[in-house]
Amino acid sequence: LHNIPKSKTIHKKIATFSPLDLPFFDDFSYAYKSPYPSSSNWIDSSVYVNTGFAIAPISIGVATFDGLNKLGYPYSINAPVSYSGPADYLTSKPINLKSTLTHTYDPSDSIFVSFYYQAEGRGEAPEVNDSLCLDFFKPNQNKWQKVWGVKGYNPNATDTNFYRVRVLIADTAYLDSLFQFRFRNKATTSGSLDHWHIDYVQLKYNYLYADTVESDAGFAYKPSSFLKNYSVIPYRQYNRTLEMAPSFRNYMRNNFDIAKFSDYSYSIKDEFGASVPTYTYGTFANPGFLPFLNNGYYNGLAATPAFTNQPFPVTFRDSTFFTITHVLTTSSDSKRGNDTVVHVQKFSNYYAYDDGTAEQGYYLNTYGAKTALRFTVNVADTLKSVRIYFDPILDGTAILASTFRIMVWNAGSNGPGSILLK
Repeated sequence: LHNIPKSKTIHKKIATFSPLDLPFFDDFSYAYKSPYPSSSNWIDSSVYVNTGFAIAPISIGVATFDGLNKLGYPYSINAPVSYSGPADYLTSKPINLKSTLTHTYDPSDSIFVSFYYQAEGRGEAPEVNDSLCLDFFKPNQNKWQKVWGVKGYNPNATDTNFYRVRVLIADTAYLDSLFQFRFRNKATTSGSLDHWHIDYVQLKYNYLYADTVESDAGFAYKPSSFLKNYSVIPYRQYNRTLEMAPSFRNYMRNNFDIAKFSDYSYSIKDEFGASVPTYTYGTFANPGFLPFLNNGYYNGLAATPAFTNQPFPVTFRDSTFFTITHVLTTSSDSKRGNDTVVHVQKFSNYYAYDDGTAEQGYYLNTYGAKTALRFTVNVADTLKSVRIYFDPILDGTAILASTFRIMVWNAGSNGPGSILLK
């Protein structure tokens, strides 16, 4: 159903990469720009880098392991639900653990791979026959060695925790200029199932046992839409009074163990790159930006900024978009990648409620069952098409053979009313 890459093949494939130097770090904070892991750190791209699947990530962006390949399609859509097999891989580039100009590494250097993981999140929980594993590569032996793993557990309630893992590199067989590590999962390979999410992957030396505090503050999720009811709305349906949100929501997380002095601002540019006047918050008020531990996300004024200057016109004459850049600046912050988030607010020719990320799949499994979405038009309009994303999941033969009918209803007093079109 899915071939596991041979160690020899992987070794040949990576031989042309220049080894990376320590420290190694990736928090996937570029998820709002790309769904693939950074080619600066990794040699494969079957995991899904995203901002929406995990709950309370360490910072914005995680790498999600599931039963889908790099194109978002099941490895084997007809595999039974009871089957659990090899699925995603996330393999580092070669990393120099041999020597630098000033230092030769040895087992006493306290070299650790550390990361955080979460099962399920907003997706589907991994069962007991599923797993997430970490392997190290021994270059001289051309051999991958499993060094850590965890089984699925299918909890009764959603587990919102991220668990921290540290694995010591003490075997001299790993102290090589072509050392690598990789994550891999076993999952039901017939869909977006059995989710694991990893965040904040680090490899460094002189890693103290008590080194648990992350000297970092940043965004945890993308800020909410500037619109009240939708993420995208047709430009001709936009009515500022009806559709503009009074404020939006930021999710900012302080991973230090002390309060910090931080500044927040956002800026807006139109489709031509011209700046749009905006409200800038500035420095967080006393007591400052409190640690996430025991305090949660920042809840001051910068968390829900109100619009003192309306950034968009009353109406639009044509489709357009605005690029909104959110920036958080914190003293002594060691990780800058998660301090900036960019969101593009579109006014196009369609309605959309969500951000286009399918965290789970839902289906109607009874003949004659119906489902409906309601869209409220502010002016008369014409419905020309419907875009639906069909999540490829489980029993592909039956899915391809099934039929459905698109319905358009008038609004009723409590749900759909009379049929306009079918």
